[in-house]
Amino acid sequence: MFFFVCVSELDRNIAREIIESLNKGNPPARGLEYFTVGLDDYLQVIEKEYLSTYIKNGGSGFKAVIAQYGQGKTHFLYAIRNLACNNNYVVSYATLSPDETPFHKLELVYSQIARRICPPSKDASSLEQGFRSVLTYWYQTKIDEFKGKGLEGEQLSNAINQYLEGIKGLESLSFERAVRLCFKFLHEGKDEDFENVVTWLQGEGYDASYKKKYGLMHKVDRSHAMQMLRSLAKWVHIAGFSGLVLLFDETESQPSFSTRQKESLLNNLRQLIDETTNPNFGHVMLFYSFPGLDFLQSKSLTYEALKQRLETVFEFKNPYGVRIELEPQNEKVVEQLIELGIKLSKVYAVAYDCSFDQNNLQTSIKTLAEACYRERYGGGLRRRFVQASIKVFSELRQNANFVLTQDEAEKLAKGG
Repeated sequence: MFFFVCVSELDRNIAREIIESLNKGNPPARGLEYFTVGLDDYLQVIEKEYLSTYIKNGGSGFKAVIAQYGQGKTHFLYAIRNLACNNNYVVSYATLSPDETPFHKLELVYSQIARRICPPSKDASSLEQGFRSVLTYWYQTKIDEFKGKGLEGEQLSNAINQYLEGIKGLESLSFERAVRLCFKFLHEGKDEDFENVVTWLQGEGYDASYKKKYGLMHKVDRSHAMQMLRSLAKWVHIAGFSGLVLLFDETESQPSFSTRQKESLLNNLRQLIDETTNPNFGHVMLFYSFPGLDFLQSKSLTYEALKQRLETVFEFKNPYGVRIELEPQNEKVVEQLIELGIKLSKVYAVAYDCSFDQNNLQTSIKTLAEACYRERYGGGLRRRFVQASIKVFSELRQNANFVLTQDEAEKLAKGG
């Protein structure tokens, strides 16, 4: 069976961005909906059971996304990002690496979250990331609301002051003061002051003058990271958003860390998972991607504690399990690859303003999908298939009579 997707509304430049990004082995920042395969059931359940109900109503949750490198973890997280943005959530996609944002240093993780955060949008990839964009979105939305009620001049100023006084109860008093100040600075056009406070909120710097000038009592360091994160989560809800969705994507495997770093990382992860049972950490959904669970084989208490929290498996009939295992059942792999190939061919055709002989295209994609499946144990199955498919499309673009042979498919499947 062959699958088709309508791409009549796809912009040619976006289509080209998709192909260029995928050819480099990376999921594109936008346009996922044009070639997403095998995720609809996951997304529908997550939206129904969590984002539109439980999390929105004050709950919190954690899901571990399990798949080998090149099997679609990042694509899945991007899809969740778009889904959350469509449901009025503030979202942050944070990449984790040993050098720049190791999870054993929570202050760096918080800073990454704050710098990558974005407000709700029908197109999550089109908005500027960072606290600046979320604060501006919040300010503009609230001002439009006030002006829609006919408030202006002194009445508007009084309404703003009364509204900002209602932002209270955050764990970090400095965070609480910072978001209030940012609203005022935006309204008063004090750009430099606004940028200074945003810099602090993002954990990017602290000047000694900030204490006297803004009432910000400390820099964002390790001892304040969780406090800042909990304050962020609570403020997001107070500001009128549905909640906060955090997406953590490991860029390197656990062996890249030392034993001590790994222990600290896993302990921080356990702590963060446990936070989702804390009533003061409501309206929050966490997703953390793993290439596998082999790193949990150690017998230390930290490993055992985390292993217990990752035991249950997410299923469509039981969506309350923690582990989302993305690899499809064996009998569905080739079918999904073929569907993916057909969808990508439509995107490629828009990108390069070309068309394909459908019989030759479908035959070539089927041959390639079967060859990639036979080489699946090498890892990165989907990524290799996608990159190989783009090579096939290029051949078909130059030669309408081209049909991929089994030998050629085997070579492409092995990375040739």
